[in-house]
Amino acid sequence: MLPESCDVSTSAKGVCPSHGHDQALSQNGATTRYVAFLVAVRQGLEDDATRAVKEMVEAPDFDRRMLLLACRLSHDSDMKGLLLSVLIHLLDTLNFRENEDSVTESMTLIRCIIRLTLKLLGEPGANVRSLVRTLLNYFKHAKSLVESVKHESATMLIRDISWLWRTAYNCAIDGCSNWENQGEQVSEAFDTARELLEIYISRTLTEVEPSAYLYIANASFAATSGRVILARERISQHDVPTDKSAETLLAEIKGCRARLSDVLSKVPANSQPQVYSFLHVLRVFAVETGARVEDWAYVLATIKVGCIAAENGMEPYSQVQEATRTDDQALVTFEAFCDILVRPSVISLFAPKIDFRRQWENKACPVNGTDGPLLPNVLIHAHSSSPLVLYEALEGILHACLTNSHLSLEKFSRWLRSICTILLSQGTVADRSKAIQYMEQASAVLEEHGNLVENGNPLYPVDERLWLLSTAYNTGVECLHGSLADEAKRWFECSTVLCRFVPDGKLRAEKISKAYTELLTRYAGHRTRSPV
Repeated sequence: MLPESCDVSTSAKGVCPSHGHDQALSQNGATTRYVAFLVAVRQGLEDDATRAVKEMVEAPDFDRRMLLLACRLSHDSDMKGLLLSVLIHLLDTLNFRENEDSVTESMTLIRCIIRLTLKLLGEPGANVRSLVRTLLNYFKHAKSLVESVKHESATMLIRDISWLWRTAYNCAIDGCSNWENQGEQVSEAFDTARELLEIYISRTLTEVEPSAYLYIANASFAATSGRVILARERISQHDVPTDKSAETLLAEIKGCRARLSDVLSKVPANSQPQVYSFLHVLRVFAVETGARVEDWAYVLATIKVGCIAAENGMEPYSQVQEATRTDDQALVTFEAFCDILVRPSVISLFAPKIDFRRQWENKACPVNGTDGPLLPNVLIHAHSSSPLVLYEALEGILHACLTNSHLSLEKFSRWLRSICTILLSQGTVADRSKAIQYMEQASAVLEEHGNLVENGNPLYPVDERLWLLSTAYNTGVECLHGSLADEAKRWFECSTVLCRFVPDGKLRAEKISKAYTELLTRYAGHRTRSPV
């Protein structure tokens, strides 16, 4: 065993025959490796010194006091990498000592290791990947240490826990810009910060500031969104994730949504809009990922506003979803839903090899309750009993458009055309009734905004106006063929109103009126078919 005042000259006597020793010390002994460590430190050979410390710890005659001396020498020599290695070995020697003193000492060492790792990360040429992994490992080590302490004894570590979650959070923020190609590690750091903060809240004896819950929301959202973005980056590199990884991501999104819903009422009032915005984005992530794994029931539950029965295995919905229909972000949220379900160019997750020339491509997405194709190049249903996923999304965005003061007429026209196409394809009286209500709503929008132009072009596209007119007229003709005179009359009246908003509208209205009169005469007295 070495005396605490041991230096290179005195230690060397153990291996020097001229000092009267009959034989040299064992080459594998802890003392010999300590001497090798001293020599390497004096010569400035940090890697050799680190290796000597490792071999010293593994020697059968190792004494922990050797590490304490090595720690002091490493610090005095300003060899940060060596000091980090020594501190880690010191911490390892405490793993089998279970008392309050060892817990406090372990936490002190962990904090030293984290501080030193952060210093090393800031140096030029740092091995970022290795150091980040070390950093995260010891944050998790600290978390495990705190969790192992009895709840009533945790107060002695409360200041340490406070320091840990704040440091982990700041590390994650820094990692967003400085940890290149370490996206998963950044998300992991945010997760760790959030977990440590949750422990702090559960163990502290004082009242927690409301801002602490905002940090939980921030960290949770950052971790989840980071993983979604990472998945998208992999897609852009044609590295398609497996269904299992997509299901794992969806489970994380669900957990994050539940967590944010839980803390929403606890954050400061002026910060609640921020949490609402997180929930909006998470709903888009949920639809995006749910579509990938074809969990259409969950996708529909995410889109719909209202309560979902707990027995269906869905997460509960409350005022958070209700807000989606009315707040300023509703339009963007529902537009994203429709982009995911309708336009393959914006099915940003898990679909890199799609023919982008086709407008409707996500064939697994249920559109209505029948089997088989709905229209040419339109979505195919997965199951006859599946919910109206796409319909709900389109209906949601139309409602959002109509209640939003910043209405995009072009987008509104496209969405309205899509939902009317779905409804009319169903061929039932109820669906046609809904479709004509949307047509009449389009007439009201054109009445108010139809004259708006930009660069000489109408903001409500002419082709969409003509589609409304032709669809209303053709549907009226079909109703007459089916001896549905009252319904046909409403469709012809709708088409006549729409003539006001198309080129040569007066002439078209006269032709429609004439055709309607002729058709009524032709089909009068021949109502032999029952309504659908």
